[in-house]
Amino acid sequence: GQVVFILDIPTLVETNADEAHRNTDDASNLALELAELQDRTPIAMVVDDSITIRKASGNLLKRLGFEVSTARDGVEALAQLHEQKPDIILLDVEMPRMDGLEFLEAYMMDYPAEERAPVLVYSGKDLTEVQRDFLDKNVAGMVRKDDVSMDELSTIVKNIYQESTT
Repeated sequence: GQVVFILDIPTLVETNADEAHRNTDDASNLALELAELQDRTPIAMVVDDSITIRKASGNLLKRLGFEVSTARDGVEALAQLHEQKPDIILLDVEMPRMDGLEFLEAYMMDYPAEERAPVLVYSGKDLTEVQRDFLDKNVAGMVRKDDVSMDELSTIVKNIYQESTT
């Protein structure tokens, strides 16, 4: 038993070619990283305690071209944010363990504004004036589940996502 190293020459050449294209200039690196980000599939996170809503909105988001992650409540959503950064968050307000408002407060404390994904509150809950004021200042949009069709929700999500990428 001897150890024999096997070199994967095509991979080494490809890796070196990629690195050669990377300039030491920060602006060039930023432009390359931006191009790479634009080539990836955008990620949407659905945070709702209803499995029916998670599946229906998840399917809608997949048809719009998003990769979808789901969470049952704010606790699960915060844990997932450490693994994967979404490009948009669809958030229910009323959930067990950690509701949407508590999630939003924690999200805002943990991530600076420029690193946060736009949040669309999609809830059936009647909001108090204080809750509505808080959400008006801190989310990209709010819709009641009963007030919009899936087609309308699709348009709202597309608009919010497009605004966040320009």
